[in-house]
Amino acid sequence: MAGGSTGTVPTAHPSEGALSEFRVELQQENYRVLVRSAVIFGIIYLVWGAYDYFLVPDKWQQFLALRVAASTINGIAVGIVAWRKRPDWSGKAFWVWFLVWGLFVCPMLPSTGDAFLAYVLGLIIVFWGAGVIPYWSGFAAFSVLAAIFVPAA
Repeated sequence: MAGGSTGTVPTAHPSEGALSEFRVELQQENYRVLVRSAVIFGIIYLVWGAYDYFLVPDKWQQFLALRVAASTINGIAVGIVAWRKRPDWSGKAFWVWFLVWGLFVCPMLPSTGDAFLAYVLGLIIVFWGAGVIPYWSGFAAFSVLAAIFVPAA
């Protein structure tokens, strides 16, 4: 080639070592986000039970039982990842975490009456979170949303 160039073109593909390092870093970041999100949103989800008392007074105890069950299941899922010190499981734990939140909001929807929109907002927050909180593929976000949407429909 003219000008003494060797003619090699740099590739945009990272080396296997760099890719592996990136995956580990991504898993560790997802792990941190999972633990923080579990604490923050777990508390918010339970505290929303106070609003249940005012929004649907005849169903608040049933809704509180659903909230406690969902928080317990998600606490166990996140606890297993933390206890086993397995940040590589954080993506799977996030998938379960969002699925549980969504599936436990779905049974509330038909019983909400005039407060329906407030509970749909809660489900939309789960949908939004599944799309933006964890660092994961579009397919992972889509699959958890599809799994929630089926019973919600």
